Formats: sequence, structure tokens, C-alpha cells
Amino acid sequence: MTKKTRHILRSKQHTAFIFILAFIVIGIVTIIFSHAATGSVAIEAETGVLKAPATTTNDANASGGKAVKFGPAPNTGTLNTIDNVVYFMKGNHEAYMHGVPSNFDWAFHSVIHAGNDPGGFKSITFWGQAYGASTGPGAGYTAFPANSRIHVRNVKIYLLSRLDNKWHLVINKTGVNGKAYPEDFAGNSGQITIDLKTESDGGTSARMIKNYNFHFFPGRVDMKSAVGGNFNPQTDIMGVFATIQARMIRDDPTKPDDSATTKVVLSIGADYWRDQTASFCGTKCNNVGLGTSKAVYVTPDWKAFNFHTMSEADIRANPPPLE
Repeated sequence: MTKKTRHILRSKQHTAFIFILAFIVIGIVTIIFSHAATGSVAIEAETGVLKAPATTTNDANASGGKAVKFGPAPNTGTLNTIDNVVYFMKGNHEAYMHGVPSNFDWAFHSVIHAGNDPGGFKSITFWGQAYGASTGPGAGYTAFPANSRIHVRNVKIYLLSRLDNKWHLVINKTGVNGKAYPEDFAGNSGQITIDLKTESDGGTSARMIKNYNFHFFPGRVDMKSAVGGNFNPQTDIMGVFATIQARMIRDDPTKPDDSATTKVVLSIGADYWRDQTASFCGTKCNNVGLGTSKAVYVTPDWKAFNFHTMSEADIRANPPPLE
């Protein structure tokens, strides 16, 4: 083979190699750009293993109906639980309420009185009573507030109707009215004005006074009108649920904060009244108590306090609205 022939062959081989290499490069570039432009790689992130703070959320516009959300899960703000509701009507108080006579039937634990039977009375009201905590009858205060206030908000009463088996909201108040009553109520007289304040973030706070409780209430409502329809409170009440939120807060910002160390307990309940205007004239004259919840410590953190008139089995089977 002549030198000219060998040169021609090498030239053809070189040209073929360059053509193949160029074809490969063009193919790779085309694939890369087509994927970048169309995002056609089928990866479903929500079906993989997610780590906090990523969560899966429903999205009708996403493939598969789900999508991945980055960031912490939303806070629903719910303080109450059905276990907490049950807790408030079982067992002894968390602490003794200073100054309460030991012969009061609610001195040591929750009680039910009228319960679901209004006895002909037409109206209902919520009430609460905050006390300095004590270790027992005749003992002193455990740690009475020196520079803190009790702050309450979101007062609600629901009635469970036999007609539709639903809870109906009949009292819904942000704040309360109230006074300082003698700790033993002394015939429901002798109450004095207490330092009340409407707080900027909602609700009412009070500066407690030694040898007095803070007894508060939001007003009465006519039960038939509040539920509506054919509801008859004398025959159709299956259950009553009362709830409120409370915490301890600092009073004077220039003085030491004892809201975390002071010992205050709160119990709540409800009363039936003859009507919305009847005056107090003695026990069971114009009003009768439905009952009293367990007294539970109030702390700097918001806490839901509850009262209900049902058995544990019934309240669990018919859970009320919880916040």
C-alpha cells in the first residue's frame, strides 16, 4: 500500500471519530436542556421520607392531591382536651381553698347539685371563684399573690339538647364582672370592690385581696331563647358544659414578678336562675347551683378550666366543642 493510500484512510478514520464525538456531545446537551426546560423527571417528594420541619399537606392542584410544605406545622391554639374536661369533675381539689369551711360539700372536691334539672328556672349563668391556696382547713396561705393578677377570658356555656343531640352555645363572653366576696361567702353578703382591669389582649384580670375570693360572672341568659326552636330547658337538657381560660400575670412591671411562684386555685360552675332579673334571696330561692368543679392551680400559662353535668362515659360519647 502506497503512502498516499494510507494517508487517505487515516484521514477518513479521523473524520468519522470527530463526527461520532460531535453526535454524542450534541445528544447529551439536548437531553440536559430538555429536562431543565420541561421538568419531566417524575419525582413525587410527598411520597418520600420527610424530616421536620417539612410536612405533607393536601393540595387539590398538586399531582396525587398532596404536596410538601416546609416550615413548622400550624398551631391550632387549642388548650382544652376531653381528658382535661373529665379531670375537672373527678377527684379532690389540687389544693385547699383558703377560708372555705370544711363542712361545705365542695370544700374538698367537685360536686353536682341541680345538674341537668333547672327545676322550673328559666335562665342560666356561669360563675368562677378564685382562692389563695392552702394546705387544709385552718391553715394559712401557701403563697398569696404579692405582685400578680389572675387573668381570665373566653367564658362559655353550652347546652346539649335532647332534640338534636347537639351542643348549643348559650353564653359567650370575652371578659367578666365580679367582686371580692368573703371566703366563706357569709350569707352571700359583705362583698367589696376588687381591682378589675380589661387586658389589652382580651379578658379581665383581678388583683386578689386576702381573706376574700374573686367571685366572677358574665351575666345570665334565657335558655329557651338562647337555644331557639322548640327547645324546652325543663325537659330537653342532656348536659351542661362550662369552660373558661385563665392564667397568672405580673401586676406592677416595676416590682418582682411572682406569677410563677404564687399559689392560686380556680374552680368554676353554673347557676340556674328564675329569670334574667330575679334578685338573690337566699339559697334555692331565686337561683340554684348546677355544681362546682375541681379547684385547680392557675399558672402563668393559659389553661382551660371546665365544669360539666354528665358522667364520664356520657361526656366522652358526646364531647363538647373544645378550644
